[in-house]
Amino acid sequence: MKKIKASGFAAAFAVFLVSTAHSEPGLRLIQEAFGAARFEFPKPVARPALAPLVQPKHWMGFPPPDAQTLAWLVSRIPGLDAGKVHAVPLEAAEGVMQRAFTAKATYLDIFTDEAFRNGSAYYVSQAVLDALDRRYISGTVPVRGQTEDGKTFQMQGLVAGQGKVQLLFDRGEFTFKEDKNRFKVHNNGRVEAGIRGAGDISIDGLSAYGAPVFCPWAKIQRMSKESMYKIRVETSCGARGGNDISPILLR
Repeated sequence: MKKIKASGFAAAFAVFLVSTAHSEPGLRLIQEAFGAARFEFPKPVARPALAPLVQPKHWMGFPPPDAQTLAWLVSRIPGLDAGKVHAVPLEAAEGVMQRAFTAKATYLDIFTDEAFRNGSAYYVSQAVLDALDRRYISGTVPVRGQTEDGKTFQMQGLVAGQGKVQLLFDRGEFTFKEDKNRFKVHNNGRVEAGIRGAGDISIDGLSAYGAPVFCPWAKIQRMSKESMYKIRVETSCGARGGNDISPILLR
């Protein structure tokens, strides 16, 4: 079977989205993945342990967001413990990205850092996200871009902690393209990544376009690292391993 390669966020889902000349877009590979005994997931490969990317003792000393921002976060994120939210300054956030870049880590390594699995939560503002995006390529959902109907979208904030990572957008539902692949953000503009363990997250609020007949929009449900740069992706239309994931890169 031909290997599929893509860069950035789209790489993880290209297996579901590839087009062929004789079938619906994405249908052939999805069908092969579900064919009787025709597909086997690659065996997991031992991954080298990464040093912590976040310094929780230092981060817990950050002040909370202002009252208006905190109220907005509570309105956007069900169950958020507002008393344990800290605002992350640019210097600290950039330190994480620099350590991730040096370690050749991925966004899954950052999202599932031990510091985000406990009761504290850390808010990264739109201004900080924009500054990081100008310097680094994270490989996850774009911080900003254009929807398929020509409107702009913007990640307004990110909250990591209390066992989850929340990506908050300024639009309730929208579709966009990356590397010619189509994605949809829904769930009232909130993409939630539940931390299941190191390099392993459940996902709510994000779909990838597959086959118009077989599975138009596949809800992305889980992503888990099999090795340093290979992940398994589970969707509402099936699952498959051996997908590429890129390390954090400098622009």
